[in-house]
Amino acid sequence: GLVKLSADSGLGGPSLEELAQQLQAFMISTYERRYEAAAGTFQPPMPKINVYASTWRTLDELRQIESLGVSAVQLPGNRQLRFADYVMSVRELNPDQDAGPQQGVLEVEYRVENQFAGTLSFVRVLDVRTESAAESLEEVREQAGTDLRSMLGYQTLQGRVSEFSALAVADGLAAVGELFADAPEDDAADESEDDPQDPPALPKLPIPVQSGASVLGGQLTGRFGSQEINEPDLVERIEALVEGLDPTSDTSEVPASDRTIAMALPKRLGVAVVQVSWVRPMTIEAYRSQAGSQAANRAPLASIDAQAAFSLEAMVQRLKVRRADGDPVLDDDETASAG
Repeated sequence: GLVKLSADSGLGGPSLEELAQQLQAFMISTYERRYEAAAGTFQPPMPKINVYASTWRTLDELRQIESLGVSAVQLPGNRQLRFADYVMSVRELNPDQDAGPQQGVLEVEYRVENQFAGTLSFVRVLDVRTESAAESLEEVREQAGTDLRSMLGYQTLQGRVSEFSALAVADGLAAVGELFADAPEDDAADESEDDPQDPPALPKLPIPVQSGASVLGGQLTGRFGSQEINEPDLVERIEALVEGLDPTSDTSEVPASDRTIAMALPKRLGVAVVQVSWVRPMTIEAYRSQAGSQAANRAPLASIDAQAAFSLEAMVQRLKVRRADGDPVLDDDETASAG
């Protein structure tokens, strides 16, 4: 069950200051037990205490906290949970669950570790608030201004899609990125801050060209922040463009206009400019290299109606097959099945 604790109950565990002192004393005693001759010479720094109480934080904002945002909580059964997800599992927001942190309780049993930085943290949730409308205009004024500027900025970018496409065709993607290095100076940017209805100044630094992305299985994958633009409409445009390219020829010799895409991404409030640099067909060697992992996925297929899944109509729809003139392979009133 969940027990509500009063501020002076003492059941929420030690204060962070007391815990910091205990950790420092533990480090000293551990060192002196190991190096008796150095007793009294080791004075580690006091563990740092961070209090994030100036504003409410959403799941995404928790993920942005330096070091903590990429930390993981060690749970029983050798399980891990990301720090932000752990905090959002607080019992007051999830009354039906039997596990998770509780508001006001210092969770010393669960370690928050950042293995990359080598840090260990202990967390106390100070307060919680369910999703609700803002209590005052002041609470959302800054965010509303930011959102409005983002929308106006997106509208500016949206109106330049054709320009970005033409520039990418003529001079390459790097030229598109360089456009953003020619942004207004600081004083112009400051003026736009005074009125949120003015379009925001473009960032001063050029946007780097990110290479190494692939379209595989209807998803953008690779090193270039693919999740940021992994939109179905964009992936479909790329797949449609690639269908017209010969996988046996040198893609770099194809005119840039035939392998360049520029489109607005309204869900991301941005624009994507893509150039296809190569097309790699599935070879028998590549298939065999993946056969092992594919075999592990065969068990769930036992429940699939194979005849329906591999009917001509289902395969045409799944593979998005079109005639050379662009017309659909099957008419609306035409059906076929594998026999």
